[in-house]
This record gives sequence, C-alpha cells and structure tokens, in this order.
Amino acid sequence: MHQLLQSVGNEEFTEHLQAKFGYFKHLTPISLQVTAQSGGAKLLGEIGYTKKINEKLNSIWSAQLLGVPIGKPYAVPVSGSRAKQIMMQDRQFNLYMIDNEGKIRWKKPIGKAILGAIYATDYYRNGDYYYLFNTAEKIYLIDRDGNDVLDYPIRLSTEATAGLTPIDFNNDQNYQIFVPCGNRVYGYEFGGRPIEAWNPRLGLGTLKYPLLYVQHKGKHHIIAAANDGAIRVVDQNGAGISRTLLKSPLIAEPQIDLRNGVPQIICTTKSQQTYVINLHGGFSGGKLLSFSGNADFMTHNVIGSEAEENILLANQKIHVFDNYNKLYERKFAIDEPPSSIFPIKLNGQKNNGIGVFCEKAQKAYLLNGDCVSYPNFPLTATTPFIVCDLFGNGENILIAGGIGNSVFAYKLK
Repeated sequence: MHQLLQSVGNEEFTEHLQAKFGYFKHLTPISLQVTAQSGGAKLLGEIGYTKKINEKLNSIWSAQLLGVPIGKPYAVPVSGSRAKQIMMQDRQFNLYMIDNEGKIRWKKPIGKAILGAIYATDYYRNGDYYYLFNTAEKIYLIDRDGNDVLDYPIRLSTEATAGLTPIDFNNDQNYQIFVPCGNRVYGYEFGGRPIEAWNPRLGLGTLKYPLLYVQHKGKHHIIAAANDGAIRVVDQNGAGISRTLLKSPLIAEPQIDLRNGVPQIICTTKSQQTYVINLHGGFSGGKLLSFSGNADFMTHNVIGSEAEENILLANQKIHVFDNYNKLYERKFAIDEPPSSIFPIKLNGQKNNGIGVFCEKAQKAYLLNGDCVSYPNFPLTATTPFIVCDLFGNGENILIAGGIGNSVFAYKLK
C-alpha cells in the first residue's frame, strides 16, 4: 500500500509519506471488487488501519526517485561509520545517494548507464571514501557529496564495453584502473595519467566483461575473457602468461574460485560446457546439462563446502552443482521466467544465498543452497536486488527498485 501511495502522490505528499512512514505501515492491503452491471460496472473498495503491524511485512523505507530505477543498487561504505549508503540510477541516468534512513542526499546526472560496479576507495587514507565507476563514455571519481575530484571525469577515447577494474598491486591504495573498450584495454594511474603499456593494450580480443585480477604466489594475474571464448592471462605490464581457446562464447562473466587451494577460472559457454582453467592455461571441462534460450552462470558457496558450487540458470530452472554432480534444482512457472541470477552474501549465516530476478514478472526470489525460498519471498521488484548490513548492526537488509519510481529497503527474517 505504501508503494502504491508513493507512486501516485505529488512531491509534497511524497515528503509527508516518507516522514510519517511508521503510520502508513499500519495500512492494510487494499481490496477492490468490480461487479458487471447493465451499462457499466459497480466498484467497491476497502482499506483498513490496524494497530498491530503484520510482522511478515518488513519494509523499512521507500525512497522516491525522479525516474524509474534501472540496474542494481550498490551499497557503499560511509566515512566514519559502519553503516552503508545506497547508490542507484534512474532511467534518465541520474545517480542518487540514499542514506540508510531512505533520505536522498544528492542527485547527479551522468548521461549514461553505469557499467560494472561502483568501487569505494579511501585513497588518501584519512577515512574519507571516494567512489569510482565508469559509463561507456567516462570514468568518474566522486566524493561523498557527489562532486567530481582530481581530474575526473576522464573521457574515454573509445567507447567502453564493460566496467572498469581497479587493481592495488602494491596494497598501498595506489590503484591502477583498467577499462575494456571493445578490442582494446586502456590503463590509467589513479590520478588519470595513462599507463604506457596499456595505452592501449591490444590483442586480448573483443571484451564485454570486466577484467579479473588475482595474486598468486606473489605474482599478478590479469584475466580477460573475449567474446569468442578465448581466455587470456597477462601480468601487470600486459605481458602474456597464458591463452586458452574455448571456441565458444561465454554465457556469463567468468568466475575466480579457489579449487584445492589454487585460484581457478570457472566459466560456462554456449556450447553447454563448464570449464575449470588454471592460470597457466590448462583446463578441463564437461557438460552440466543441456540448455537453450536464456541462460546464466555463476559460482557461489551456498552449502558450506570447501569449493564454491556451480550454479546455472537454464530451462526455467535454477540448478546447483557440486562440480559436475547436480545437488538441487528449482523450477519456475512459465509466466515468470528468471532473467538473471547473482550471489547474495548473508551476514551472520554460515551459508550464502542465490538471488533470482524475474524481469517479466517483476519478482525477486532469495533461495538457499537447497533452492528453497526464504520466508516471505517472492517480493515485487523491478530491478535485481542486493543484501547488505545497511545500519552496521549485522542485520540483513534487502535493497531493490520497486513500483513506480521507488527504491525500497526490506529487512530479512
């Protein structure tokens, strides 16, 4: 009911609604009955007000953007606090900062959709966070008030095709930034100066996923997955370490997982093969299942095992595999096909969750490792969701785009 009222109110009413949110939580769902009559219809409506709030309805707040929210929310740290704030875009490509009480702190037009993630860095090591991200046109670095800092934004000479990857090679907050731009990768020092060996780095293939990075035995490994299925590993200076030709495009971003204590690259291709690739190019693979149409893949530790499980969205189902052995699956109705899956980390719980977004049905599911829904799911949502410790007290708070122009926070049981 709160989301419905917020979607139809003017600015003054919306501010009142947010200020008096505790009262509106007592409104019961609205009931409408339409009866056909000669020459028209009869409409009866009913809404109640209860002193006792339904504990199953765990909405905390709902913030109203100027436009429809797009993409997923990002939880970012707050200077001097254990709490988080939320950054999210709307369809007009405004970027918002929303505090943990649901108040919009600022709005910044950036003209394009954010690619990849938003990274928080305490660059000056004084407790003040800066937020780093990119669109297809520019790399941004902004402060907690949404202001551009240093010489940012940096305009890219070639359109970016994936999100940037910041790498702190020396563990001293002196990041280097790598941005895939089609068939080339550009590298920048944190201050914006181009890196000679990456200005640009050619020969890594045409890229649509962010670069991955792992340090192993004191050596740096940067991983690039090309559109044709080639996986290349290079060092800090762009020199080649290995190349693996899978001969089929990936269906999702590759993952890095510790298998037997050694970093491995895990991915699934359109040829229905799931591969485990080491940093030197050796690999093994096998078919988890046959699939067609929309598919998605990730690895995530959801049953508490030593290695992460392989999780595949295919054929209207979510499948959980222990390497190549199927453990669990969950079938979805034909009228609510899952469009994406994503890892959910849960505070205070041994095992993690599987996030599922059904774009067509505007539903969000949170599944455990057995593919069973958490209590009170599915929720109505118009974007993928995140779960974070929003207040810094160990609680699991879900954040997602809601009805109309809203972004809502929901406490998990």
